[in-house]
Amino acid sequence: MSPEQKLLIDFILSCHPDAMNEWERLRFASMTAAYAGVVYPEVRVVSVTPASSCRVRLELPASGAAALVAGFQACDPRLFAFLAEVGGAEGVLRIEAAKPESPAGATDTSEKGLETLIFTSMTAFGWIAGDPSDYDRDYSVDLVQLTAFLQRTQEAVSSELQLGSDNPERRKLLARLQAEITSRGVIDVLRHGIKHNKHELTLFYGAPSPGNARAAEFFAANRFSVSRQLRYSRDETRRALDLCLFINGLPVATFELKNSLTKQTVEDAVEQYRRDRDPRDLLFKFGRCIVHFAMDDQQVKMCTELKGKASWFLPFNQGWNDGAGNPPNPYSLQTDFFWKRIFTPRGLTGVIENYAQIVEEPNPKTGKKRYKQIFPRYHQLDVVRRLLADVAWRGAGRRYL
Repeated sequence: MSPEQKLLIDFILSCHPDAMNEWERLRFASMTAAYAGVVYPEVRVVSVTPASSCRVRLELPASGAAALVAGFQACDPRLFAFLAEVGGAEGVLRIEAAKPESPAGATDTSEKGLETLIFTSMTAFGWIAGDPSDYDRDYSVDLVQLTAFLQRTQEAVSSELQLGSDNPERRKLLARLQAEITSRGVIDVLRHGIKHNKHELTLFYGAPSPGNARAAEFFAANRFSVSRQLRYSRDETRRALDLCLFINGLPVATFELKNSLTKQTVEDAVEQYRRDRDPRDLLFKFGRCIVHFAMDDQQVKMCTELKGKASWFLPFNQGWNDGAGNPPNPYSLQTDFFWKRIFTPRGLTGVIENYAQIVEEPNPKTGKKRYKQIFPRYHQLDVVRRLLADVAWRGAGRRYL
C-alpha cells in the first residue's frame, strides 16, 4: 500500500500565538494525533500565526485530517476533551481544510475568482483536479477518472473490457452504465455497482470501519474529482458549468457561482439553472446527478431535480441569529463552510451512504407513482452528526427532545 496522502488543516484557536511554546505545540500535535487515529510522527505543526486569534496549521494523513474536520463539524465532545488544554469547545473556534496561500496582489472578486478559490481549496484537500476535456457528453462520464479507478481496483475486468481505448467493448460498458443510471439513479449505482455480461463492477468504495486496513485501502482508491468550466452540452451552444463534482468518473453535483461584489447573487445562479440548464440534457436528467447548487459568497441553495422554470431550490445555509443566511466569517467568505467542512471526500461519502436516496411517492388522489430524489439540507446533516457524536461519547439513555 502506498503512503497515505498528507493534507493541511487549520485550527483557529482563541489563544494568542505567542502563548504556544515549543512544548505546547508538540503536546497539541500529539493530542490531535490521538483523536484522529494516526501515529504522532506523521503529524507536523507547519505554522502558528495570527488569524484574528491564532491559526495553527497541521500536516497529517488524509484520514486523520478528515476525522478532525468531521469531528469539529459534529461538535464531537470527545474532540474537545482531547483539546481541553487549548480551551476545548470554547477555545477551538474552527477546524477546516487549510486555505491555499494566495499570490501577492489584488484580490479577485469576480465570479471566476470565487470559482478559483473553491477549486484550489478542494484540490488541496483530497479532490483531484479534473480536466473538462475528459468529459464524454454522449455518456455523461469523465472517461479518464472512470478508467483510472477501474484499472486500479478491478484490473482484470478493466483489461478484458479494453477500457484504455475507444472500441465496441468499452462503448457497450458505457451504454450499460448509462442505462443503469437512467433506471436506478446514480446513488444506487454508486452504492451497489452494476452487472455487465459476466462481470460485477464496483463503482464506489464506502467509508472504512475503524481498524479495517483493507477497507481503508479500497476507500483511498476512490477518485473524487472536480472540473471547472465543464462543457456538457452536445449542441452548438456548448454551454459550460462553473464546477462539476465526480466520483470515479460519475457526475454527482453541479455548481453555478455568482459573486455579490459584482452585483450578482445566488438568486441569479438559481435563475441561470431555471433558464439555461435544459433538464433534457443528459447531465441534468433526473437521477443523473445527486444535487445542483447555486452559490455566491454569502448563501447556498440546492435543487435535486431540474424542471426549467419550475425548479425548486432550498437554502443550504447555517443560519444566523435564529434566522436565514450564514454568520459573518472574519477568516474568509460566509459560504466557505461548504467546501472546507461539508463537501470533503469523507463528508460526501457519508451523505451518499446514509442520506441521499430516491424515494417513491404515490399520488393520494390518482395513485400514480412518482419518484423524488432526496439530499439532506445543512441543518439535517448537522443535527444528526452532532447527535451521533454526543451518543458515542456519553452513551445511550440521554434525552434529546
